[in-house]
Amino acid sequence: MAAQNFRIKNGLNVGSTEVVDSSGDLTAAAFGTAALEAIDDQVNTLLTAGSGIGLSYNDGAGTLTITRDAETGDISSVVAGDGLSGGATSGDATLALDLSELTAAAVDVANDSIAIVDASASNGSRKESIADLATAMAGTNITASGGVLSTTADLTGVTAGDGLSGGGTSGAVSLALDLNELTAAAVDVAADSFAIIDANDSNGSKKEAIADVVTAIAGNGLAASSGVLAVGVDGSSVELNSDAVRVKALGITYAMLAGSISNSKLSNSSITIAGSATSLGGTVLANTDALSEGSSNLYHTSERVDDRVNALITEGTGITATYDDAAGTLTLATTITQYTEALVRADVSVTDAGGDGSLAYNNSTGVFTYTGPSAGEVRAHISAGTGVAISNGAISIGQAVGTSDDVTFDDVVVSGNLTVNGATSTVSSTNTTIEDALLELGTGTTGTPSNDAGIVIERGSESNVFMGWDDSASSFILGTTAATGASTGALTITPTALSVGATTITNATNSGGTARNVYQSTSAPTGGDGAVGDLWILYS
Repeated sequence: MAAQNFRIKNGLNVGSTEVVDSSGDLTAAAFGTAALEAIDDQVNTLLTAGSGIGLSYNDGAGTLTITRDAETGDISSVVAGDGLSGGATSGDATLALDLSELTAAAVDVANDSIAIVDASASNGSRKESIADLATAMAGTNITASGGVLSTTADLTGVTAGDGLSGGGTSGAVSLALDLNELTAAAVDVAADSFAIIDANDSNGSKKEAIADVVTAIAGNGLAASSGVLAVGVDGSSVELNSDAVRVKALGITYAMLAGSISNSKLSNSSITIAGSATSLGGTVLANTDALSEGSSNLYHTSERVDDRVNALITEGTGITATYDDAAGTLTLATTITQYTEALVRADVSVTDAGGDGSLAYNNSTGVFTYTGPSAGEVRAHISAGTGVAISNGAISIGQAVGTSDDVTFDDVVVSGNLTVNGATSTVSSTNTTIEDALLELGTGTTGTPSNDAGIVIERGSESNVFMGWDDSASSFILGTTAATGASTGALTITPTALSVGATTITNATNSGGTARNVYQSTSAPTGGDGAVGDLWILYS
């Protein structure tokens, strides 16, 4: 048989110590004293002291000390490079960090690095890749890939805040500026500002002090101070009183009016009423007696109203209208006989056609009386059937059938489908026979399974037995367990012995180090027997 390499499938333990894990990596426990000593010696061999550097290896203490020799060299000048300022050509040279001296770079977030102060290394200066920094900064609903941050959040809603309206919980959400949404403020015109669109800066959004705007808009006759406008008055004829501008008493002089204003100086010096012109200051008698009646809009008189109403009313069926012009009356009367309540009751009757109960009518009071069927009449329509008895109106089947009662039947045959939705189904019988060729356990399982599945055999005071599928190990298992038929999830199973007859294992590919076939014989296999991966068991 061809030689095979030694393969470790699920890790390697030496005694109770794991030295190789299931991924094939050496564990920390694998590095004992001998291994660490070999590593120390190898590191010491690899290091060579260069110019100005000393090495001191203490094999017993397991330490390697690197020292710097006394300073040597002749520095003629120190010149500040990128990111630094300062320098000198003699004496002590001082350099200062000056990031403005750095030249611009094309940012490559996947590969570039930036300088940081590392708090976990005593605030030492370190470099860190932009990609690692982005990964560390990615929080809830944010992912980082190659230094690029992306959001994974699924917004459930956008709510408009102060000064905005709109929002929504699905689709494209729009927000609009809505100044009505802003809360009221205590105005301080000397110190407050408001937003403006600056035409001198490409219509950019800016803030401007209220005091500056008031100063800018103060025109002739107005003065601004700390955001407050004041009206300039000459004081001779106009004055300010309680923030109002008013004409002073005797402020308008005769000289200002240039004497009395006569009617002739007005553009409209007279008014015309009912065709007659009257100068301003004249008198007009304001009643209808002074006005002539027109041809369409006539004066109101009671006679005219009476005649108009009489002309509008037309007699209908059973209605008469009588107008007395002299007395000023209009009488409406009916010619139909009034249908009284007593007449209506007398015309109504009822007939009881028989059957259960009774129906009657009183034509004096107009009341219908219905009497429902008696208990005896109802019972007369109900009869007992197979397995059902009736006694004094009570129906029974020989046992309690309440929602909390246990019901017992002899043989039950269900021709259709039987669905049991309870948490536990208990079958108590000596033998159970099932016609189906296939039994499905775990019906309805979706996604990644998490439950072990199989058959649990109850063994009284002894441990139960499990035969089935170990989901966490992805293999079938036989063993003892404390689990019952009500258990779920990953069960704790102790493998047990298996007693079977002849066993044949067929694994043509021999993948994963599994035996392809198992043979038992009294003699070892010869060169022509079996193939690589076959397992032979010799017995005498």
